[in-house]
Amino acid sequence: MKKLNDDSSVALTLISARVVKNRTQGRAEAKPVRDDVEAGETLLSAESVTLRGVRDQRIGQTNEVNYRLSELGDKLRELNLRVSLKVDRDHTDPRYVAVFVKTPNEALRTMSHDELSRYTHGVLAQVAAEPSFASIPTTEVASALATFDGARATRETLYAQESAARGAVHSARLSLIQIINLAFPRLTVIYPKQKALVESFFYKPAKGDTVD
Repeated sequence: MKKLNDDSSVALTLISARVVKNRTQGRAEAKPVRDDVEAGETLLSAESVTLRGVRDQRIGQTNEVNYRLSELGDKLRELNLRVSLKVDRDHTDPRYVAVFVKTPNEALRTMSHDELSRYTHGVLAQVAAEPSFASIPTTEVASALATFDGARATRETLYAQESAARGAVHSARLSLIQIINLAFPRLTVIYPKQKALVESFFYKPAKGDTVD
């Protein structure tokens, strides 16, 4: 038997477990070994399903963040146009410069999400602070910003859940690897002088085999 190592993939570890289970099926004397392998396989399979579910949610939430970012960009451009009209399109006007240190397009192109959020908060604060901009509506920008920040916060929660799920898979995988590797000496004791039989209980990739 070739032992699994700590770097063995989830797929290889699971197929190795299934081979031990299937080959010891119906052998009463091997049941304790089979039960341990099955318990480890069940745990790793369950943790892997959990990880896939959380990862899929996080990927979907990233799409939501990107969508909300595009909405925020549209609202910032509209606000930029309104401010620009108030200063007769003079972008050197101190009132304009105070609001838009960078144009929305430049901010969207160069800033991280955190920086863009702070930038937008600053834009809203500067518009509110300028009396000549009092008639400019900012509700839609504020709403788009809140939605964008909320989407990012949800994604951060999912990232944390994904990290925890990866840790659980890692732990379950290492545990099952140990169970499978220890199964060999345990089965050798159960079936002394039957090395070929014991070897047959374990997965040995044949030429052309692939592990999904």
